[in-house]
Amino acid sequence: MSLAEIEKQVLELSEEERRQFAAWFYQNEGKILPPPLDDGEGESGEISEAMKAELLLRKQEYFEHPERFIRFETDEEMRAWFEDIAREGKARISSTRPV
Repeated sequence: MSLAEIEKQVLELSEEERRQFAAWFYQNEGKILPPPLDDGEGESGEISEAMKAELLLRKQEYFEHPERFIRFETDEEMRAWFEDIAREGKARISSTRPV
């Protein structure tokens, strides 16, 4: 089966079936793709089993409840959002310190 045939079949799935397929694909990516190459700095790019489990949990949460997630149109919007969080965190820390 060619990539074009796979793409055609995947796009013919319902939205829910595509979500399920995407979740399956990422959960089985290690079986489908070869392991990541060493980046030349001694790092293999691998993450711990605990981190993998957490990422899979968050991904499943996204597929089950996409309405809970914020979408950004640009990288700048995303950076601004994180900067606001950082400012708020710093303000809370400084307001709780004794004078």
